[in-house]
Amino acid sequence: MKSYGIWAKITPDTWAVVSGKTAEVIRDHILSNLAPGDRLAVIRSGTEAAWSNALASNNWLKKHL
Repeated sequence: MKSYGIWAKITPDTWAVVSGKTAEVIRDHILSNLAPGDRLAVIRSGTEAAWSNALASNNWLKKHL
């Protein structure tokens, strides 16, 4: 995830990255580093978000989500 440059860990198992790449390209890149059977969802954000007790700072989340 850190290779995307702009990233944050939201929960222990949830990351946010900022990228101009498509969700499919990001999915394929991440899948190449996961074990068979691991689950993954890549979602394009930008419309609305809400959170509670995130690991990332509120300022980062407000700016990038």
